[in-house]
Amino acid sequence: MNCINDSFVSTNDATIALQPIFDTEREGEVGFFEAALRINHTSDPQFHVRLIALAEDLGFIHHIDLHVLAITVDMLRRHAGMNASVNVSQRTILESGQQYIRKLAASQVCERLIVEITETTEIPTSWVAAFAAGVREIGCRLAIDDFDTGFADDILVRAVKPDLIKVVVDDTTLRLRERIIRTTVLAKEVGAAVVGERIDSEEKDELMKRLGVRYLQGYLLALPIMAHDIAELFGKTLDATIPPNDGSAPGIRFDLSGTFKPLNGNRQIRLVEKTGS
Repeated sequence: MNCINDSFVSTNDATIALQPIFDTEREGEVGFFEAALRINHTSDPQFHVRLIALAEDLGFIHHIDLHVLAITVDMLRRHAGMNASVNVSQRTILESGQQYIRKLAASQVCERLIVEITETTEIPTSWVAAFAAGVREIGCRLAIDDFDTGFADDILVRAVKPDLIKVVVDDTTLRLRERIIRTTVLAKEVGAAVVGERIDSEEKDELMKRLGVRYLQGYLLALPIMAHDIAELFGKTLDATIPPNDGSAPGIRFDLSGTFKPLNGNRQIRLVEKTGS
């Protein structure tokens, strides 16, 4: 059977959801989508969360990371206007780092891929830094996921020097505000931008904007879009026959006019022509 780790989930059932990340410096345009594992044909909406935790514990997370990468690469090849990020566990870096880089190099979409190094496992920082250097050499960008939780700390950020630092916005307390400020200072030091995750209230949205966080992600702004909805959403406008980076691919923003029927949530992505770089 063709499956992840030959025993847990068929690759026919393992797909991705795409969470839009909005760029506040570009009038709310979608900067990129985070591609995350989802499992079809299950009544448990959190099954993917438990599966990933189990995969980390039992040592088959590299199968999942490589599978999600393959689906995401196929998506980017089909839709030239998209940029996307994929998670990679430090355990995957340890066990299959060179294989992962080879897959990236062969993807033909490196300039539109962001590799997010997750916080759930720790390996020697020098190994992560070497992996990051290889990823950057072939043209992909890098992110540190869930900074200041798990094993995603200042040492890792300074070793990787990512393009993006993602931070979970749990609340709007003074402690959280101080953590965001500290993150923005560190981001400036290494030349990164900050992504505020879990924006699920107007209060969080306003706070992140006041603190100068460039990218915002969360259910207040948009629900994840399942992979099978992307074709309906984009139609032929972003067909892979449009050469990437030639200026013809439109940008992506949310339309709040109510004239579009939403695919999910209460908002609808629409395509807009870019007027400048």
